[in-house]
Amino acid sequence: MLHIAVWLVVFSLPYLLSPSYDPNRPVNPDREGFLYLNLLTGVFWVGLFYLNAYVLTPQFVYKKKYISYTLILITVYSVIMLFHGLLFTWLIKSRSFIFLRSASFNLTAFLLTVTVSIIFKMMQDKSKSDKLTQEKQEENLKSELSFLRSQIS
Repeated sequence: MLHIAVWLVVFSLPYLLSPSYDPNRPVNPDREGFLYLNLLTGVFWVGLFYLNAYVLTPQFVYKKKYISYTLILITVYSVIMLFHGLLFTWLIKSRSFIFLRSASFNLTAFLLTVTVSIIFKMMQDKSKSDKLTQEKQEENLKSELSFLRSQIS
């Protein structure tokens, strides 16, 4: 549930932080197309987040396979940009898609998504490790206490 709330906030930020509606400003005919483009591209960022957190980080970052990891990320970014270009061409009719402009514009979101997912995974794994360590210590204390009780009896 927390994940859904966070993603809703992330997706709504561009609209919450955008300038307020100005009735004197001309209406952008592609506004609805850009809305759908951003939402659909956001789905790719969500997919990247979980792919990176649960598959790529454990398989490549933890095992220090940085070159393979980087090549996979470049491939994933290229695939996302390919789909973004197809969606752009399909949804936005009045403008032409320029790959380099779009790739540079989306690079920040890509790098932020990858970085946050690595941090998320490392924090999640650290929390699990700490919990297991605590459970192990509690079990050891219980065992020692049982042993001491048996010696007293």
